[in-house]
Amino acid sequence: MLPFSSSQTIKSFLFNVEWKTVSRLCNTKLLLLTVNGEYSGLAIAVYEGDNVQIKVTNRVAQNTTIR
Repeated sequence: MLPFSSSQTIKSFLFNVEWKTVSRLCNTKLLLLTVNGEYSGLAIAVYEGDNVQIKVTNRVAQNTTIR
């Protein structure tokens, strides 16, 4: 995930969390929790001393924890 910041002093990230229906082999539909449409998760690459801003838009109705 690339930062969307226009400033060099703050690295900003935008995460949209939502359920997504996907099809696999034999047209089996699965409901997956995704971040920005991705299931595998996203990495935040920052260095010590960086200022980081993270905005999360939660589109999930249930209480949820992502580890």
